Amino acid sequence: MSLGRPRHVFFTNAGAVGVGPGSITLYSPGATGDARPEAVITKGVDGPYGLAFDASGDLWVSNNNTDTVVEYTKSELAKVSPAPSVIISCAPPTR
Repeated sequence: MSLGRPRHVFFTNAGAVGVGPGSITLYSPGATGDARPEAVITKGVDGPYGLAFDASGDLWVSNNNTDTVVEYTKSELAKVSPAPSVIISCAPPTR
């Protein structure tokens, strides 16, 4: 499996996270070589630019292409194809 052109890699207590241009790929701790991912997140991901894990272990992703921020709860991240539990978007300012 190719990561595309990964922009960021974060390490958590649950494992390493590789980020490609159109998805987020989760690997188990110690994964090397052609390791099979634990999950591939595509739902709610569109041009992921930044990631952060909060104190609860939830993953927050900023999407460059859609100007959104999405949250994947710790329990969602345990699924093979997680979906975001929160999607934050902003209406354009009115003038």
